[in-house]
Amino acid sequence: MIILERILFMDLNSEWLFIENFKLRWSDIEVYGHLTSSRYIDISIESRSVYLKDELLYFNKLQLITKSLNLDFKKSIYYHDPIILKLKLLSISNASFELLTSFYINDFLHAEVITKLVVFDKEQNRIIKVPEMIKNKLQLKNSNL
Repeated sequence: MIILERILFMDLNSEWLFIENFKLRWSDIEVYGHLTSSRYIDISIESRSVYLKDELLYFNKLQLITKSLNLDFKKSIYYHDPIILKLKLLSISNASFELLTSFYINDFLHAEVITKLVVFDKEQNRIIKVPEMIKNKLQLKNSNL
């Protein structure tokens, strides 16, 4: 289980959808003492799920599917590093949306995960348009997209 603390702050003038404090577990660390590659992706998935949990629970039949993913390492993250996760909407259309999860330590960017997502309806067994409720939540701070 990933441990995300509740929202630290939501600045209405910020470009970020939300910012959260994240604490690593010992099992997140590999033999060389830094965060394992796969955990960056897991943490990114968890952060977007935390942000969109109300919308995904409301539409219990929906699931987000990763269409594409890009992971960019800048600098290693170690066990005791105070990680700040920042989530940002990069683009949105009727068919998909793209999110950026940034990993900061002491105001320095250490990694970025960009994911392009589609919405899958489990009852219809197909990919559907991004629901308005999800679009509205994502575009709250990005009215120019």
